[in-house]
Amino acid sequence: MKEAYRIIFGLQYESWEIRMEVPDKEIFVSQKEAEETVEQADAVGFLTETGIYLLYGNNVYEIVEKENILCEFYQMKPELFERLGPPLGPEDIDQLIKEDKLEETIFSSRYMITENDFEKRSLSIQELYYEILQKYSPTDFPSLPEYPEKKGMPCYVFESIWYQVERS
Repeated sequence: MKEAYRIIFGLQYESWEIRMEVPDKEIFVSQKEAEETVEQADAVGFLTETGIYLLYGNNVYEIVEKENILCEFYQMKPELFERLGPPLGPEDIDQLIKEDKLEETIFSSRYMITENDFEKRSLSIQELYYEILQKYSPTDFPSLPEYPEKKGMPCYVFESIWYQVERS
């Protein structure tokens, strides 16, 4: 018997994360089929001043304020940056490989990031856009057949870093 599933993605740009539900429920035979399908699908979000455009599979969803779906914003806590320290460079990684300590280092508690390392921020989509704009320059919105008028519009690209599949 087929059942409806809700899909949630964690999308990240720099220290920001958007937790967003795919607006349409998807129908699958099993939890396993749902997870395998979602794992293979690409998901990316484009944050603009007026909305978020979620590309998932073959669909593009426009998310604007007042949508009745999960769309939450989180920011890494400052103490996480202190714990992580400066990024490992190629030379650092080469040295860790020579010392046979790469796995031990990258899988240590110092580098494990959890949901406790983020704080929820109560912002509108526009407020989030301007918060990020204070620190980073936007890129150009890509050419999408569904939204040709948006091409070149300033945006921030949020990449998928995790997903969650729940039976509805």
